[in-house]
Amino acid sequence: MIVILTMLASLSAGKAAAQARRVLTLDDERLENFQLRGYFSPHWSGGGILAVEDNPSDAPMIVRIGRNGHVERINFKIPEGRHITVLGLAGATDGRIAVIGSAHGNDGGATTFLALIAADRQSQIAVQLWPYGPSVVTFAPDGAVWTIGWVREGERVAADSVLKRFDRSGALIATTQLLAGKDEKWEGFPMPPPRTDMAHLSRLRASKDRIGWLMNDNNYIEFFPDGRVSGWYSRPDCGGTENGLGYLALSETNAVIIRVSNCKQKSYLQLDREKQTWRALEGGRQDPTKFEVPLGFDGDTLVSATADGSVRRYNVSAVK
Repeated sequence: MIVILTMLASLSAGKAAAQARRVLTLDDERLENFQLRGYFSPHWSGGGILAVEDNPSDAPMIVRIGRNGHVERINFKIPEGRHITVLGLAGATDGRIAVIGSAHGNDGGATTFLALIAADRQSQIAVQLWPYGPSVVTFAPDGAVWTIGWVREGERVAADSVLKRFDRSGALIATTQLLAGKDEKWEGFPMPPPRTDMAHLSRLRASKDRIGWLMNDNNYIEFFPDGRVSGWYSRPDCGGTENGLGYLALSETNAVIIRVSNCKQKSYLQLDREKQTWRALEGGRQDPTKFEVPLGFDGDTLVSATADGSVRRYNVSAVK
């Protein structure tokens, strides 16, 4: 009896220690054929990993890797467009894909675009956006397409961190200037002064009821589908280092996990909204020699990847 009680006490202590360390449980790992570097960072969206090959080119290849490993390749072209650069992709739950980027015409002039690819891949809507240049894109819970980017006026950028929302046909719904003022309160939330365009290399994701934006300084903002701000959260303390490139995963039930490239905390960080802080999460089999980043959530499963294209799936249902 003493031995059994000792074993139970040991198991209980081990479980408590694991909970204290907040360790993710690795469910699956496989090697997929894509890279994290380049103009576009692959991520999980609309039920699969979205990536781009041959980017930029006259006909980049959009690659979608489903949860069962099925690979779909979609030839992407813009009418009379050449030297196309895909800057962002997003997948909708109904199978549609949104594409943002830039292209050159036959006359050599450059433009920017939003393209919407139908779920059956048989049709595509392309909308010219210049002088607006979108940097990030996602599908909102109501099916609208959200983009954040900059507006050019002649040779200068007249406005940055501009949110534009589009309907299913690509028609503009609304335009909102984000982070417009220095040291202002934005809809009741204190905002730090913007240094540059906060959308460049930022991340925009959506859940069932909100949209999350991890800015390029790693401050994090959440919106309601109508564009109103629902919350603002300071960037994580990275041990005195300057924040690097951030990666964001937002689940359908609003769990938020990020990772910052040069943060001294080598673990994932999960948002604690109540305490307005970020809590460290450890991957059960993270290789410290490989930088692993979150790609997104597939239900309660965190999908991540390493620089060599190893895709890992972590069960985070028990980590709240």
